[in-house]
Amino acid sequence: MKSRYAAVIIGAVIFLQMSVSADAPQTIYYPQVLEDHQWSMNKEHGFYCILSNPVAGLGDLQLIAEAGEVEQIAVAPDPFQSEQRQVSVAITSPPWSVKPQHTPIANASIPAGDSLSIDISMVNVLKAFHAGQQLQLVVDDNNGPSVIVQVPALNIMPVLEQFYRCMDDLLLLNFEQAKHNTFYYPSGGKRLDDDQRQMLLHIAEYVVADHNVDRITIDSHTDSYGDELVNRELSKKRGQLLVSELQKMGVPTGKILMRFHGERYPVADNNTPDGRNRNRRVEIRITR
Repeated sequence: MKSRYAAVIIGAVIFLQMSVSADAPQTIYYPQVLEDHQWSMNKEHGFYCILSNPVAGLGDLQLIAEAGEVEQIAVAPDPFQSEQRQVSVAITSPPWSVKPQHTPIANASIPAGDSLSIDISMVNVLKAFHAGQQLQLVVDDNNGPSVIVQVPALNIMPVLEQFYRCMDDLLLLNFEQAKHNTFYYPSGGKRLDDDQRQMLLHIAEYVVADHNVDRITIDSHTDSYGDELVNRELSKKRGQLLVSELQKMGVPTGKILMRFHGERYPVADNNTPDGRNRNRRVEIRITR
């Protein structure tokens, strides 16, 4: 009889454990209270614009626009950082909508140790907010319940106009994009083409804006075709023309270092047309 009772009790315990496991939440939603949505903006003129929305129990959800056309959504601090996770972003209709919509806009696998940030199209996100739609961020680390963050447009309009103005003032290059660029020349050519000059302008704008930049270095080179002294003079002329352009663009003369090398430092074989094309170059580096 005792063994029968024991079997019943053990069976009941197993049933309860299975019930608890089956009823355990598979998804956690943030925020729990929509009225908690409050947006603020942080910026550094020309370099970044950040819209932040504190989500209770999670962290700050951030919409980030940076110089160099970098646009991301992020969570900071990142409570999931110790785990590899799959992150997806979608534009969805609000819960009360009679026509539910779900439009994926980004998806990424983020390694353990990396902060949660994912590239997005900021224009699409802001258009969605203006249309009354919301942003949905889904995080799945495969070791626990999925996390879904619903980001409605609630209370965002008062700071949205500031965010637009901030984005308009962002530099077209960031430091990583501006720190090392190479311009190539046709044989005997000295002047930049229109695209190269436009790129030089963006580099100059970065140097002027970033007060931490202490030097912009120009190294001018040629191929080995022709007389060595003529090539050295040609590389000098190319470098001088770039210095003149940078000065006109507002870069202080004291920050510019120009060096001309002629044919002494090839990066490719001068015995081939492709190699000579690669050797006829001016390299521009900025340091800070």
